[in-house]
Amino acid sequence: MQAVAEGGVAFLYFTDPATLKADRAKVLDLLREQEGIAGIFGPEKFAALRLPDPAKNPQMADLVLAAKEGYAFEDEIFDDKVITDLTSPAGSHGYLASEPKMNGVLVAWGRGIKRGVKLGIVDNIDVAPTIAALLGQKLPGADGKVLREMLTDSAMR
Repeated sequence: MQAVAEGGVAFLYFTDPATLKADRAKVLDLLREQEGIAGIFGPEKFAALRLPDPAKNPQMADLVLAAKEGYAFEDEIFDDKVITDLTSPAGSHGYLASEPKMNGVLVAWGRGIKRGVKLGIVDNIDVAPTIAALLGQKLPGADGKVLREMLTDSAMR
């Protein structure tokens, strides 16, 4: 098994197909009661988290762990400590996009942008199609939508 820590999340890859089921069961048993773990997610929950399906994307992990607030994962996940206390209150990367504290700020200004529009929470997947629309292009394969409410009529032609 290989673990890749990204701060507030860790990606677990089971590397031996012959022992995958047993390894997964053992890891789940070891991690369920660990302090600092907010969630353990298998592929059945990846779509809701906007994560790729490992059956379609071989680079995707087999399990994803989410840390509770105040905790972070380390690459040496199965040493003495699975999870560590954060030593700095500063921001950190690698938390699930569903975590409200991970919401970013979108500020748009310039030709084709309406003044004073407040959109509320914007999905990151909507930014690229919106920029494409401003440039007179389309992104037919994009998952997101054009944020039409922020664009002027002239930008939508």
